[in-house]
Amino acid sequence: MARFRALEEIIISMLNFSNATQPDANMAPGTVLRDLTVDMPSIEIAKIYDESRVKAGFQALLSATGSELDKWGANFGIPRLSGTNSTGTIIATTNTLNSNILIALNSTVTARNGQSFRVTNAITMDATKASVYRSVAVRYSTQLQLAGILDQYAVEVPVSSISTGISTNIGKNQISSHNISGISNVTNLSVFSGGSSIENDVSYRNRLLSVFRGAATGTETAYLATVTADSRVVSADIIGPGDLLMQRDGTIVQTTSDGVDYVATPGSGGKVDILIQGKDLISNSESFIYNDKSGKLDATDPRNDYLLGQRASDSLLDFPQKRLQAQKTGLYPFQPVTEVLSISGSLSGPNFKPVSVDEFGNKTGNFELVKDTSAYTGSAFGSDKIHFISNSIALDKESITKPQLHSTDPLDFSGVLGIDTIAQTLSITREVATVSTDRQFVYAQHTPFYTIEKVVNKTTGERYRVISSNPDGVVGALNTTGKIQISGATLPRENDIVEISYNWEVSFDPDVDFDSLKNPSRTRTAIDSVDWGHSSEILLEETVTLFSGIDGYHILTDYPINKVKNVSTYLQESIVESVGKLVLSTNILNILSVKDSVGREVFFTDKNDGSVSGKTIRLPSDSLLLSGATAVIRYNTVDLFSPELTDNGTYSGNKIVLTTSVTPSTPVLVDYIASFYEVVPAAQISSLPIVASLNQFAVNGSIVGEQPVGSAWVSSTRGKLERFSPCFLRFVSSNIPASGRFQITGKTLKHIQGFFIYTGLVSGTIELNNYIQSLGLSGEVVKIKEFSKVTVSSGTIVSKDYTFSMLNYELKNNKFSSAILNNSLNSTSFALASTNANISNAPTTGNFVYVDFYLMVTETERLAVSASGDQYTKNKYLYVDEVRVESGFRNTSNVLSGTLSVYGFNQPASNSQYFVDYDFTAPKVGERITISYNYNSLMADLVKRIDKTRPIGADVLVKSKSEFPVYVSMTVAPLASYTGSTVSLQNSIQQKISTFINQLNSDELDLSDLINVAYSVSGVDRVIITQLNATNSTGIMQTIKASVLSYFVASSVEIIISSK
Repeated sequence: MARFRALEEIIISMLNFSNATQPDANMAPGTVLRDLTVDMPSIEIAKIYDESRVKAGFQALLSATGSELDKWGANFGIPRLSGTNSTGTIIATTNTLNSNILIALNSTVTARNGQSFRVTNAITMDATKASVYRSVAVRYSTQLQLAGILDQYAVEVPVSSISTGISTNIGKNQISSHNISGISNVTNLSVFSGGSSIENDVSYRNRLLSVFRGAATGTETAYLATVTADSRVVSADIIGPGDLLMQRDGTIVQTTSDGVDYVATPGSGGKVDILIQGKDLISNSESFIYNDKSGKLDATDPRNDYLLGQRASDSLLDFPQKRLQAQKTGLYPFQPVTEVLSISGSLSGPNFKPVSVDEFGNKTGNFELVKDTSAYTGSAFGSDKIHFISNSIALDKESITKPQLHSTDPLDFSGVLGIDTIAQTLSITREVATVSTDRQFVYAQHTPFYTIEKVVNKTTGERYRVISSNPDGVVGALNTTGKIQISGATLPRENDIVEISYNWEVSFDPDVDFDSLKNPSRTRTAIDSVDWGHSSEILLEETVTLFSGIDGYHILTDYPINKVKNVSTYLQESIVESVGKLVLSTNILNILSVKDSVGREVFFTDKNDGSVSGKTIRLPSDSLLLSGATAVIRYNTVDLFSPELTDNGTYSGNKIVLTTSVTPSTPVLVDYIASFYEVVPAAQISSLPIVASLNQFAVNGSIVGEQPVGSAWVSSTRGKLERFSPCFLRFVSSNIPASGRFQITGKTLKHIQGFFIYTGLVSGTIELNNYIQSLGLSGEVVKIKEFSKVTVSSGTIVSKDYTFSMLNYELKNNKFSSAILNNSLNSTSFALASTNANISNAPTTGNFVYVDFYLMVTETERLAVSASGDQYTKNKYLYVDEVRVESGFRNTSNVLSGTLSVYGFNQPASNSQYFVDYDFTAPKVGERITISYNYNSLMADLVKRIDKTRPIGADVLVKSKSEFPVYVSMTVAPLASYTGSTVSLQNSIQQKISTFINQLNSDELDLSDLINVAYSVSGVDRVIITQLNATNSTGIMQTIKASVLSYFVASSVEIIISSK
């Protein structure tokens, strides 16, 4: 090895040489001879030694730094690990989607810590598919509201950080700004990960040393050196023979009574697993034709699971065969799968939702990613798959424009199982609000709504500022109380006319306003559509056929016709029951109904196990027909009007003309949609009051209009229900000279749903009076929709344990439902039919029961009108007794003036938009299912590296470590001297905590470490950890421990800033 000499040593050596060769020469310092022959050459020689010393240091691994260390590694093909980008998914939202919005490739978004991210896949929000983006917004609505985002449309967009480093690993809700035209807000609802900084000299040098020390192939060091040479690898661990975690060689692990694991039976050995922390996510998309393999049309059957990422016949091969095939072709499976981005169907659209689990463990959604649990989990040869968890899609807010009154509006998707809700955003303008006694609050007449657009005092002319659109609730949530907080120069007085404008979120009633498609016994012609004729539907109207020279064969109906469904002849007989049978006079082709003397259906029961043969009806096992009792049978119906869905006739007004010959005076049953629109046609306000007259109204001596509910009256007694369409009333006033107030008196309908503790039967009935009174109401129960036994936890229904049959239930007032009349009941009670199932499942005292019912209330409503236009009642009306003028509407001559028309409001207006939530069958047999997902390509790449260096016959498997998600919540008090914003402090702490967890190279996470990290942020005074645990767990752990199979990820870091 060369010896490097200092300047002094060189000078001494030169002087010794001179003294030996020229002893008489004067070599004293400062002489010319000394300068020329000793000092000057020595200085130059010393410089050469110094430069050589530096070069030699660079050539030594232990002392090389910076670029020289990079050159060292380059000599052996081992580059320094470069920094990596983090990746994640943002949610981009907008409140308007009138035209397409392009989210272009490389569009940028920015996090609160200043890090920028670019869009990696261009996405176009198609305006024609608004319902798709609305469903995304609904799916994430709770999380978006917490982020302060209330937009209607949302889309998921993949992004990657522009720079590298650990600071690009951000927590939830850190993305805050963007440069995307048409997008209102952006955020991230999950953490971003994968970002790492460039490898420092110490780590790089140690990695190079490990390569040289483990040059022998097949050693642990060599394997680690091979995989860590890849810049995408954060850390790696080896699981070899004898390890407790080795699953592939037959090792059997047992646990002692002290909870200590040990190897009970050693495995065969010869296998090595390399566990990797690191990612390189690549998106992939594949499709297949869905064919049911269960034999029972059950998509949730495991036989219908779909194995992802397989090439050609990979799914048919075992692990050794897959690996051998991959080595030969260089094509590895697209495994392991990290997340499923989307699933769409050629017939079901992009509407499949990922699984969601509530606090009680109940799953909702359509699919879940099932991770492989075998020994090959996390590897390129794993078996991650899609499992369907539902046979239907719950579609949210499909947008429909209603063409006309009583229309049948087709839905986008087929196989509709039921319509859950229909809603409309209705603009309410210049409604007169109620002023509170303390004057700072006013009340809207209709709820729910989101925001108030305008509050104006018409009396004083002042426009008020809205302090809160929902003072009783959460900011951004629906206002359900109507209360609004205002401020201004002069707050309104009680008698001031205060006008408010807002958007009312109207929900229509599936039992009244439209056909929910959930009642299989209903007669319907609308399939996969919204039938708005439901509210004006007349069923089984009894009449007879007529004939005239002008009209030919025809019939007349009680009401004007919008659409005819069918006109059917039928046979009717009264037969005495004998030994569970009814024997008729004619062979039976079909049965319409079989009822006993009180009107109970005794054939079409819940068990429905009756039968028909020839002329004989065998009654079902749960029939209520008594032995020897008489039953009335209607049967052998024949549709004269639309036997094969083709009209055999025409209709106009209340006349149906048939093209089929039929004997005059033949009894027929008619199902049709009546043409109802006006409750009261235009009338002069001066002609009021409007007074009920059976199914119509008397106005100024004339009988006009139609009540919301129609009945067959006998004299002045209400008889059989013919039409049930309780509704809000839309008052349209015109040419009014001044403000005024109408008074409406009538029977209103309250739809009530809820649960209470059952306290036992009263005279064989179920009494609702106490529950009704607890809601501050009183009235008559007129319809029961559902009655169930339920399990309740923390004030929430966890499960419905038994739903009782409502067939043949009894009410005191059955004038507005199909209930059986029972005059012995109270007006707030009902009785279930005495079937074996109802009796055996009867609730006992202390059970929680759920009831869904309608309550009729007699009340008076006052409707204030400040200007000509539309105003809506706050109540739904069954029957209007009277409409009169209470005050106002007088001109300068003190004469009542203006015109009033009243319309029923139980469906959207023509050409208006509404939104439908419904369920439809999915996936459908024969449709192409397309799945987009991310997989970790790093595992396959590392397998290729290992396969190049491993000994022949060595069984080495590269597997990804799993994420260990951590939830942290802490309350932080700032220093009294802190002058910055709380948001800035909150973001700084959140970022530091997230980075610390994500970069932790340890299997233990200590509470004290997180506290210290928080204290390291300038401005922090006190820190209290309120939650530290694995995500979906609760409580505070002092230390969280992860196995070598996993690594910590900051799933959620919640920082609450308290007062100083």
